[in-house]
Amino acid sequence: MRLQRLGMAAALVAGCAACLPRLEDPPLTVSGEAPVGWSPGKPSAVGGGDAGAGADASAAVAPTKCSGTMGTVPTPQQPTLRPCAVVNVVTAGLTAQQLTTLSLTTSIANLTVSKSSDFSALKSLVQVETLTLANWNEATAHIPDTVNVTASVSVSGQMTSLTGGGGIKTLNGTLSVYPAPKLKTLLAFQNLYAADLVTIRGCPLLADMNTFKQLQNLNAFKLMDVNVPSIKQPTLNVAKLASIELANNPNLPGFFLFNTLNQVGTLVIQGNGTLSQFWFKQLQSIDTLHVAGNPNVASLDDLGQFVQVKQQLTVCDTALSGSKLEAWRQAHAPNLQFTKCKNGCTGAECP
Repeated sequence: MRLQRLGMAAALVAGCAACLPRLEDPPLTVSGEAPVGWSPGKPSAVGGGDAGAGADASAAVAPTKCSGTMGTVPTPQQPTLRPCAVVNVVTAGLTAQQLTTLSLTTSIANLTVSKSSDFSALKSLVQVETLTLANWNEATAHIPDTVNVTASVSVSGQMTSLTGGGGIKTLNGTLSVYPAPKLKTLLAFQNLYAADLVTIRGCPLLADMNTFKQLQNLNAFKLMDVNVPSIKQPTLNVAKLASIELANNPNLPGFFLFNTLNQVGTLVIQGNGTLSQFWFKQLQSIDTLHVAGNPNVASLDDLGQFVQVKQQLTVCDTALSGSKLEAWRQAHAPNLQFTKCKNGCTGAECP
């Protein structure tokens, strides 16, 4: 019976066009205190006019359009104006009235959110360059469809479950989850097609993943201090991955990647103290293979029956020894120079 398996991947495809603020506009920061002179007020009546200084500030109503200028903030004299583009938004400390200034904002460069209710201020689709979920104390963290992230997502806090909507599919940068010591379930990024780098660490309780529906070009994979035994029904549609790195994962028992994956450029499996199995069901070729510092890896058979190593083969683990390893080399890398490392070699380079 196979050991517990892990599958995780990220894809690099074209992201959506950025909707960034104009450089000539003065920066507007919304971070705990309202801008000087700001008051929510009421929108103008149909046909013109303004709310005036005596407007009821507690009855703010979303305007019908935003100003289009990053430096414009709503005032009692201009109650219908909202900034279309904002540089930094930190929702912690903002009142409900202050959050209404974001109700029709279309672009935020850096958005930091600490509780789920703050997402409700984003009532229409908002393009966010960098999204941070920081110091999250609720059990569930959900990234809604109203947030369309283009560059990066960073998550930390006390959540036990992390989920995400369709707006994540435009992420073409990095996903970082660290630290999240109570996180048990990651069902967040089923639509994550375009990320470059995925890093998950500091999540010792994480036991359930359903991460990526589609995969086209994996640039990097790093999983540190996480024990993830299962993955639910992934569908990976990919021909070749640029590289996979399994490095310094002391609690990772296995790695499993399957379906239509045919080729891997560089595969590094190093410094995984409990790793005993890695399996690629459809893998046919690897350009460069490096295996070192995995004391429980006793066989390379699980790489696949038809795997060919084309450019470089480096095996430093002393447990991989004897006629079985030599037979594997003859079958899968017969034209490569093969050096079995000395006892104790666990570094990136073999002597």
